Amino acid sequence: MRILFYCCGSENLGVEALSAYLKDAGHEIELLFDPQLGNNFYFNMPWLNTLIGKKSLLKKAKAFQPELIAVSFLTNQFMAVKEFMGYIKKEISVPVVAGGFHATSLPEELIKEDWVDIICIGEGEEALAELAQKLSKKENINSINNLWVKSADGKIFKNQVRPLIRDLKNLPLPDKSIFNNYSMLSKRLMVMTSRGCPYKCSYCINSFRDKIYENEKYLRRKEVKTTIEELLHYKEAYKPKFIQFYDDVFSYDKEWLEEFSLSYPQKIGLPFECYITPTNANEEIIKLLKKCGCVSVIMGVQSGSEKVRSKLLNRHYSNEKVIEAARIVKKHKIKLITEFIFGFPEDDYNSMIAAYELNDKLNADYTGSFIFYPFAQTQLADYCLENGFLSVANFENIKRGISSMHHLNSMIDNIDKELVYKFYALLPLYNKCNKFFKRFLVKQLQKQYGLRHKIINLISIPLLDISYVFNKITGIPHIILKSKKYISAK
Repeated sequence: MRILFYCCGSENLGVEALSAYLKDAGHEIELLFDPQLGNNFYFNMPWLNTLIGKKSLLKKAKAFQPELIAVSFLTNQFMAVKEFMGYIKKEISVPVVAGGFHATSLPEELIKEDWVDIICIGEGEEALAELAQKLSKKENINSINNLWVKSADGKIFKNQVRPLIRDLKNLPLPDKSIFNNYSMLSKRLMVMTSRGCPYKCSYCINSFRDKIYENEKYLRRKEVKTTIEELLHYKEAYKPKFIQFYDDVFSYDKEWLEEFSLSYPQKIGLPFECYITPTNANEEIIKLLKKCGCVSVIMGVQSGSEKVRSKLLNRHYSNEKVIEAARIVKKHKIKLITEFIFGFPEDDYNSMIAAYELNDKLNADYTGSFIFYPFAQTQLADYCLENGFLSVANFENIKRGISSMHHLNSMIDNIDKELVYKFYALLPLYNKCNKFFKRFLVKQLQKQYGLRHKIINLISIPLLDISYVFNKITGIPHIILKSKKYISAK
């Protein structure tokens, strides 16, 4: 069967896994990718999106003659996906299956869309393979586990979720070639060694996802041997200079890291970056990361207030623990990137200035700041609804991902939004300043929010991680040229 995946905005590791699985099952796969370079977390430049038009994408899709279209996306991407899929569905009359975090968290909403015929909830490999097999044989598809199927008369068949794939070593290597065709693989190669997260932060989709698999352990990891084989393949095929491990928490398993440290430096030997948390950033773990070749870590602190972290975020650790974790990271000469979120319900000047005060003690190389967005089905979104911090109208917008990217617009009520914007705007630059300029920036928090804060925030963008941002910006022309060439190729 010919299966066309549609993605926009960024490389999608889930689609790479699905493509490999379906190719192994004998299906022909093509990717229709729209870079959406003007629609991201850093810049809002819609004119960039017009460089690759809908008509050229449609022409590419028609040339492939798909028998099934699959789309995977986050809530942030919903509006862009909805617009394009509504357009393409009118031109290509084949079933469309939608998956990803948005489909998993909001199936009741998504199945109502005219362009959606099928929804995949949870893991998609086995479900999509069964769907493709039955469609190719013209068999009934209404009882495939993990899928919701909408019949021609509007009836919806809601099937149960099948067990998780327990042994990840049985899965084929993710198919990065489909994104390489669009020049979306840079010298910083994205890799995941696990599925799931050991924590249940209230603002994260993991706080909902575990409900779907409440009788199973969602967190699973590839064996070290399997991971090394995968990385060897990437090293040979794509010549990366840097590995970006995108595991929710790369450092949670000491025994795995010990085995990894015996193989990675000798067989791969590339510098890498990964995510850690203050709770597992102890001396043994950080020493192992350094031994493996880790050169930078991203540590989500999220709030400088212990009360906010404990009461609202389900993150139970002291500021002293955060400071100690940062000290250990810096002791081993690993670059530290910290992240904070502003605008939680009940946030005020005191709880947000605590982030600045705490960050002063962390000696972070870079600090990223974000505005809280209450994604549907997360515990904290439910808290906001129940306690009057989120209106019904705003929640309906959240379900569509409105204001989730590049829009300075808190969706939370009953807080000082302009104060939130100021704290968000100034922190990355504040982190890089000396004491004199830090005092100057703190004074800006007392002034009315306006152009000066926006300019400072714009200046701060490269300070999130200058090598990462530089890599993204310099890659834009190549992505556009190669994407246009690939899309126009017969």
